[in-house]
Amino acid sequence: MCFSLKRQVWATVLILLLPFVSSGQTSASPDVIQRLEALEKRLRQSEQDLATRNRQLDDALKRIGQLENRLGEVPTTASVAQVPPPPAPEPEPKSADMDMDHDAMMSLPNGPHLNIRGYGDIGYGYSRVSGKTPSTQNSFSLGQLDLYITSRITDKLGVVMENVFEADRDNFMSLDVERILLQYRQNKYFAADVGRYHTSIGYYNTTYHHSRWMQTAMDRPLLFAFEDAGGPLPTHNVGLSVSGQIPSGGLRLAYVAEIGNGRSFRIAGAEPVQNLLDDNRGKSLNFAISSRPDAIPGLRVGASFLTDRLSPVAAPSISQKILAGYVVYVRGRVEFLNEAIWMRHAQEIPKLGQRVTAIPGGYSQFSYRFGEFRPWVRVEMLNPSSGDPVAQRILMTTSLIRRVSTGLRYDFSEYAAFKVGFDRLTQNLMPAANVVSGQLSFTF
Repeated sequence: MCFSLKRQVWATVLILLLPFVSSGQTSASPDVIQRLEALEKRLRQSEQDLATRNRQLDDALKRIGQLENRLGEVPTTASVAQVPPPPAPEPEPKSADMDMDHDAMMSLPNGPHLNIRGYGDIGYGYSRVSGKTPSTQNSFSLGQLDLYITSRITDKLGVVMENVFEADRDNFMSLDVERILLQYRQNKYFAADVGRYHTSIGYYNTTYHHSRWMQTAMDRPLLFAFEDAGGPLPTHNVGLSVSGQIPSGGLRLAYVAEIGNGRSFRIAGAEPVQNLLDDNRGKSLNFAISSRPDAIPGLRVGASFLTDRLSPVAAPSISQKILAGYVVYVRGRVEFLNEAIWMRHAQEIPKLGQRVTAIPGGYSQFSYRFGEFRPWVRVEMLNPSSGDPVAQRILMTTSLIRRVSTGLRYDFSEYAAFKVGFDRLTQNLMPAANVVSGQLSFTF
């Protein structure tokens, strides 16, 4: 605009000078006259260009006004509809559009990814069983190599898997799929897990899984020993588990409801977890409730009730009911665990009627952390009734079992710990066993 105004000023000056130039033609040289005529021609052309640009500017202003009016009436995307939009990008292939083979699944963009965490332990133990002919044994031992695997499928769907490599009594290493769950999380009030899970009995079984590094003591309490280690409880189950919070204010109540195949008692020594087939038509049912009150941070209390029907081979079926309760305080340096179990077994004996037996048990564990050191002590007990069919088959005894354990855990790294401990196990009518052991546990 500034450049055009200057041209207009010069054109006006020259027009005013033309009469004087005309009057002096006789005295002006032909060269000067030619230059003035060329300059006049250029000025006229500039005036024409300026008029053309003014008309173009007016047209552009009108179009801008029209676009502003349209912007006030319709969305922005519609106001620029005169300009053809760029072509839409090709949609990323989805699983439904692809052949479902392994290679195609591996090439899915933004597909699920596995997250793997490892846990392991290596130990040494020296044991001595007292009696007329005392026996001793000592050995190094490989513990469990636990591969904890998770994968997020969607915002609400995920997978959890826990694979454990461990040595059997015959020294052969075997692989056990301890947990495999498809998990659905709707909200904090409803979650569902389908697959093989840890049964919600008590506190220890759902807090400490197959990693010895996570737990303070050397090993699990007798009550919560896994099935393949001679534990009396159905610590694993295959089925459906539903859980969530209960609106309860400061009580912070939560629930768990489970249905599964239960534990097998058909053949002694066989796989106790019914991964594929159930022994009978009945299903194991378990319901648990817990509270973490805001008034006492660190306190957790809970109870659970499980019912199932066991079907041993060549023996009457057993109606099993398990009542469990716990009071736990874990905060800061203090760890105080207390749990009690009551297992009731009712069996119809031909010509004798119903026989009811029970296996009560419990433990109490206390530890306190001093820097990287945490000493602990644990007292536990199992007292099966005489003739209890589950105790006879699993515990191999119906006498009182007591164990006292003490030890020290030292976390020499953020991801590794050394433990040393002493256990004394006693049973009625049986010689006592003393065990001194050490353990390196770690995560990677």
